[in-house]
Amino acid sequence: YLDFSFKIYEKHNLCVIRKNNIIFKNYRKLFYKNGEKIISREILNKINHLALAIWHMDDGNYHYKSDTIRIYTQSFKLEGNQIIKKWFKESLGITTKIRKTYRKEQRKDYFYLEINGKDMKKFITLIENYMIDSMKYKIGLDNVRKEDAKTKSSRYNKRWWRDNEDKRVAYYKKWKRLNYQQ
Repeated sequence: YLDFSFKIYEKHNLCVIRKNNIIFKNYRKLFYKNGEKIISREILNKINHLALAIWHMDDGNYHYKSDTIRIYTQSFKLEGNQIIKKWFKESLGITTKIRKTYRKEQRKDYFYLEINGKDMKKFITLIENYMIDSMKYKIGLDNVRKEDAKTKSSRYNKRWWRDNEDKRVAYYKKWKRLNYQQ
């Protein structure tokens, strides 16, 4: 059973589940080795479509500008992300890409998984029936966000072409040279 306790503060309330609860001790052993968070096939093989949807609602997002699904797996190193990528392919038939981002303030690389194209559609099909309404924007169903992303992208492209005349001229010269050489 779970041992809950509640604390009421002036600005917010807090629900605390004690760390020494036997359920959490077992999960901690599964997810942490020598104080470092790890991922394994043993853990991933426990994931069904409902668990996948919950994981996505927590750590995933639909990137409207690039029309991709992203699952933020920054708490795992590259090796952990490679294990997850392989699991997605072998267990679900979904191809993912490992993307890297660098955070200056921590001076550290972080990773996330990206899913696009037909694999993104397959992923959404697996989880959409489990998504709660308030989280459906995370699978691309928010038309306002979609239109906003198109508008921002269009503005950015126009601004880039206006502000980068030297690059624009070089692009057209290269394009012209390549097309007239054929």
